[in-house]
Amino acid sequence: MAQLKPTAIICIDEEPYQALVKILVGQGCHPVGAERTGPIGWGKVSYKEANFAGQEGRAVYIVRLPHLSRYKIVGKDSCSGALLPIIDQLAVSA
Repeated sequence: MAQLKPTAIICIDEEPYQALVKILVGQGCHPVGAERTGPIGWGKVSYKEANFAGQEGRAVYIVRLPHLSRYKIVGKDSCSGALLPIIDQLAVSA
């Protein structure tokens, strides 16, 4: 079976984020810099992101956002300061 080699991963909630980080590490990827967490602009709700380097120089960006059906962060003015850098990183990673 062919193996996927993503360059960007978007997770909704913590459980899939942690599971995918574990898979990345299991595939030989290693963290580049520290994992970053910050406010998303919706009270105490936050995002989490990290960069990994994989085999053959493949870079992987992974981000955990709050559940978008519960937190309508897209298009919300108070969230744009956190979302724009995430969107920029996703665009660079694609």
